[in-house]
Amino acid sequence: MRIFLYYFCQCAIVALNAIEDLNAKTLNAIKASNAIKALDAIKALSAIKPLNAIS
Repeated sequence: MRIFLYYFCQCAIVALNAIEDLNAKTLNAIKASNAIKALDAIKALSAIKPLNAIS
């Protein structure tokens, strides 16, 4: 019984580590996506400013 519990706990730890790694990668992807969106918004605003100066 102890051996079963030992291996069960080891598998649970491996699974939790995999989930934690996946969550970290997902968070990094979201951060990168948000950074790209922010840069795109800044570029769009930078393009609009000269147009506003003309009118």
